[in-house]
Amino acid sequence: MNDLELSLKNVSDELFKRYDTLATGLAPIHREVVAGASATDGGWLTDHGPKHIEKVGTEAAKIIDQMDAELVPYEIFLLLISIQVHDIANISGRAGHENRIDEVWGRVFGPLGFDSLDKNIAIQIASTHGGTFEGSKSTLRAVERETKYKNIPIRPRLLAAILKLADELAEEVDRASTAQLELGLLPKESEVYHIYSSGLHTAHVEASSGTIELKLAFSSEYFGRKFGKGKGEVFLLEEIYERTLKTWSEAIYCSRYLPSLLLTTVDVDIQIFDEKTKLEACRVKYRLEDTGYPTVAKGDIYNVCPDLADFKGKGRLTPESLKAVLAGDRIGGKDPSEADSDEVEENVSSFGRIVKVVSGFFK
Repeated sequence: MNDLELSLKNVSDELFKRYDTLATGLAPIHREVVAGASATDGGWLTDHGPKHIEKVGTEAAKIIDQMDAELVPYEIFLLLISIQVHDIANISGRAGHENRIDEVWGRVFGPLGFDSLDKNIAIQIASTHGGTFEGSKSTLRAVERETKYKNIPIRPRLLAAILKLADELAEEVDRASTAQLELGLLPKESEVYHIYSSGLHTAHVEASSGTIELKLAFSSEYFGRKFGKGKGEVFLLEEIYERTLKTWSEAIYCSRYLPSLLLTTVDVDIQIFDEKTKLEACRVKYRLEDTGYPTVAKGDIYNVCPDLADFKGKGRLTPESLKAVLAGDRIGGKDPSEADSDEVEENVSSFGRIVKVVSGFFK
């Protein structure tokens, strides 16, 4: 039992029993996720089974401990369910698995096998851990910031951010098929994924400094040639760069929604041991942080400012649409000259939000 499960058990025995029923029902699926994904897609998936689920729960508990906010029992319950189901659809293939959770859930529990409200919100939260939303990797926008379920105030976006970051930090040695790796039995297309996992032994969040520490260790033999990755090949160092940049991006993105947990840097420490002597041959350390001036492509203001992306519910506020407004076209069912005082106050408030968003972007 991980710390998150224990915290639920301590505050609500009734909710824990409902959660435990679901976890027990999904256990056979978790045990076969890797085999199912590999049979469907080819290759050999890194571990997405019971150990991974346990690790995500552990990392989620650590994140919550460093936040300046407490979860109510029902939020803990929903987060635990989301963790349980976030990877189950991998059993039928990786592509779009975050959007196929309900298919597997339905086969395990049937239409009446679990409370539909609990199921729906948990699936919404779980589906944000990967993929895209409206063509963007900003998937947390797909769930509400705050709402009520069963008269209980909950924060779906906060729960989704915890899950997404915990899943990123749950990469570790145990996810690699080390025996197959050592024996050279891994399918070519899966090689570098397992090598990376086999070397990542520490992923630690330090809230006080806003830093994630990633510590890796490898034999020098892995740096002399390319390894298979999907249909291509990459050097291990290239994969390390790509994966640590992903961790940095996920940390910055998720921490926007985590109270008082602002993550801005990732410190990477790579130990490379000589293949023959087993002594340290090289040490590579680097820090990922944003030190440059923000680059915003033309038109990107609509991505950072929803008020302008859908102005008055009529789409983007462009020079052409603004001319139409000034020419007296009706916006939102009213002529601009007919706006009442409440609408004027709303417009001023909207402008304030625009300034606040843009100012925050350039801090």
